[in-house]
Amino acid sequence: MLINYFLLFALCYSSELFEEYYKEAEKYLEKMTIKERIGQMFFPRYDAKNASDDIQSKKPGGFVLFGIDFRYEEEYIQNYITQLQNLSNISMGLPLGLAVDEEGGTVNRVSPYHRPQGKFPSPQKIYNESGIQGILDIDQEKRDLLRKFFLNVNLAPVADISYNPDDYIYDRTLGKLPNETADYIAADVEGYVNDSFSCCAKHFPGYGNNIDTHGDIAIDNRPYETFLNEDFKTFEAGIAKKIPMILVSHNIVTCKDKKYPSSLSKTWHDILRNDLNFSGLILTDDLSMGAIKKYTDNVSEAVLAVQAGNDILLTSDYYIHLEAVINAVESGEISEDIINTACRRIIAWKLKYLLNFDPDEGEESEEEEGKEEESKEKESKEEESEEEEGKEEESKEKESKEEESEEKKEESKEKESKEEESEEKEEERKEEKKEEKEEESKEEEREEKEEKGESREDKEEEETESEETHGSDTEPKEDDSKTLIIVFSVLGSVVIIGVIIFLIYWFKFRGRKKNVEDVSDVGLLSEGK
Repeated sequence: MLINYFLLFALCYSSELFEEYYKEAEKYLEKMTIKERIGQMFFPRYDAKNASDDIQSKKPGGFVLFGIDFRYEEEYIQNYITQLQNLSNISMGLPLGLAVDEEGGTVNRVSPYHRPQGKFPSPQKIYNESGIQGILDIDQEKRDLLRKFFLNVNLAPVADISYNPDDYIYDRTLGKLPNETADYIAADVEGYVNDSFSCCAKHFPGYGNNIDTHGDIAIDNRPYETFLNEDFKTFEAGIAKKIPMILVSHNIVTCKDKKYPSSLSKTWHDILRNDLNFSGLILTDDLSMGAIKKYTDNVSEAVLAVQAGNDILLTSDYYIHLEAVINAVESGEISEDIINTACRRIIAWKLKYLLNFDPDEGEESEEEEGKEEESKEKESKEEESEEEEGKEEESKEKESKEEESEEKKEESKEKESKEEESEEKEEERKEEKKEEKEEESKEEEREEKEEKGESREDKEEEETESEETHGSDTEPKEDDSKTLIIVFSVLGSVVIIGVIIFLIYWFKFRGRKKNVEDVSDVGLLSEGK
């Protein structure tokens, strides 16, 4: 509840939705007659036979198209809509608002004829299967399809609350409780606004469980608290996301106005403007519906709709309603200030949302159109040929690049092989140098050994020379060794002989001594006796 109050407080102090375009809109107003300003307030049902004349003479603000208008080839539809926009830009300097009801489910105008998968499913079905994101994805597809035919307004989403399958409006709603439906409306409107495509929430103040107003009057006796707590939540959610349009129903909602349908009730329009702080465009539902015709005389409803505060009047009885409003302004029944306020808001909306739509200017004859089609075909063929040539060039460039890359790869491989060869050669050189060094070292060792051997020989030669010079009569070394051996052997023999002789004499001496002792012992014994 606090969030709702905060939201309303923020809206109260926010500027109007199209305020930044009002100054520029005033410049258009100054150049327009009062009839042209009134004409901008009408979005009649599209009539193929009279649309071109109506644009030039009556200056309507736009058209509402139905399924019957899309039972043709895509190119044909695009051509006639382009022609309509060209006429509007010439006569008024402003584009037309081109609206359809592409809700999904039971109400579709374009998709049954120009969507390969068939008509769009209802938001309720999508939500139950894929949630809000599923709806956002489908609505993006909707906008893309409508743009394909230069349409710029979708009279959706349905913001009504209904969770009773027996309600007339149930299939067109989300089928959920207020808060859940409000979240859906907020997200959906944000998607449209961010995509600069106009959408329209309907049916204010909330359809409830009422009957179909296409055929009869619907009386809604619900208390105002129900609208505050339920129905308004979805419209407040859309307003918070800057929805540009809200459509008002034909239901008679007795809690605030027992006399007039909501679409013709100033009380309900004041609630929408002042209590909910909506500053965008307010649209009537079709003023030619059965509920309105049974309630009025088929003339006064258009006058009442303007007096109630509607900016745009949707109607299938264009000429009758347009004339009634013009007469009411001329007679003073409707103030010009009301017309100016509504027209300024419509032009500001067009400057904000429709200015990017820029069809070719000027009215063309059938021959010129044929020539233009031929030139377009020629241009398309040239573009195709250029594209093909470009593709061929691209493929050639790609092939050449591939060849270059292959050549580079080969060059790199060759370079690597050369580097490997050079490394191998370098290693061979190193090994050769190593071997050379080893050979040199060996050679040096040999030389050193040879030098040592020579030095020894030199010494021996010197010794022999010295012996020769000193007159030595000794024989060579081999003779000296033999002589020494002989000498030692002789000396050894002499020694051995000496020893033998010594032992012999020693034993002899020893024997003699013993005999003497024995003799003395005998003598002593004899004397003792």
